[in-house]
Amino acid sequence: MKVDLRLIGYALALTSLTTLTGCMEADHPGPPPAATTDSTSQTPVSTEDSSASGLRVAKAPYPASIDVIQGKPLAKRTEIQVHKGEVLNLAGWAIDQSMDAPGSSVDLVIDDKVVSQGKYGVKRPDLVQGFKKQSYLGSGYTITYNCDLPPGAHKAALRIVGTNSKYYYEPFKFTISVQ
Repeated sequence: MKVDLRLIGYALALTSLTTLTGCMEADHPGPPPAATTDSTSQTPVSTEDSSASGLRVAKAPYPASIDVIQGKPLAKRTEIQVHKGEVLNLAGWAIDQSMDAPGSSVDLVIDDKVVSQGKYGVKRPDLVQGFKKQSYLGSGYTITYNCDLPPGAHKAALRIVGTNSKYYYEPFKFTISVQ
């Protein structure tokens, strides 16, 4: 039996978007009253610099997905278990809707530190088809991280830096438990 992998990717993108929409609305209800707008992109951002890198935190919801961790679908896990020294592999997609394009980078943040910058720009024709936007073609990413953390629970997040590199958002927060 032949399976068209493009259809599977499209189904994953739609499932991710459906799941994400509910998560994003709950996690990011929109900009607080004190928010302002970035003059170049109309992106709601906080008024204070909350990052050592000088980036501001975007408060608006943006579509993104972690589709696969360690070669398996993410499902609804909020905890990832790994052994010390194990290589952690993530794959998915992220869009900066305010700029109608992929962001400038995707990072893995653990315990409030960027520990790995992902390879961004992986072609995702399923997103072009699903969102009807050719500009989303390079919105896929992969992240590889050699998990050299001490044993125990560590807070982690996927950080997407906006297209203009002035803001970031963290649509997914999860726990990495190191054995």
